[in-house]
Amino acid sequence: MYMSIINCGRWDVAALIGGFGLKFYQIYRNLELEEVIIEKLKTFWFDHVKKGVPPESKTLDDVDMLYRYGDLDTIESIPEIYACYKELLEIVKQCKSLETKKNDIKLKIKEYMGNHQALSNFGDQIIITWIKDQDSKKFDKEAFRSDYPELFEKYQKTKIGSRRFLPKEIK
Repeated sequence: MYMSIINCGRWDVAALIGGFGLKFYQIYRNLELEEVIIEKLKTFWFDHVKKGVPPESKTLDDVDMLYRYGDLDTIESIPEIYACYKELLEIVKQCKSLETKKNDIKLKIKEYMGNHQALSNFGDQIIITWIKDQDSKKFDKEAFRSDYPELFEKYQKTKIGSRRFLPKEIK
């Protein structure tokens, strides 16, 4: 965008890669891309910032961030949302069924493999590996809390709670 602001057609960029070598690159202005970006920025500014209207959510993270408190009362469903609810319940059932089936298949394969770290097809090609990670050390929070309660409390931080989305099956 700086190239647009100062009306520059070429930009020299210096980059220190990994702290070792200084490299220089030239980038050239892309007017078509610039136009698209400027239009999106204008739309965002005038339709959302100036009007105080948040843009439409595109991901679950967007919705979770926008509506993180959930401090309002119950809202009644509309037909479109109720249909989504019914579809969600069906998908959840299918996922549980597939998860069970997946675990049954993994159990059968793992029992067959036993302590072997790899499974090959009917030749030399490895099709599954089952390798133990290296052992690691983990901080024992409960032991530390028990031995040093004041110090433990001193270093506690409040974590903002998240909302749990729990569809309920009605009977």
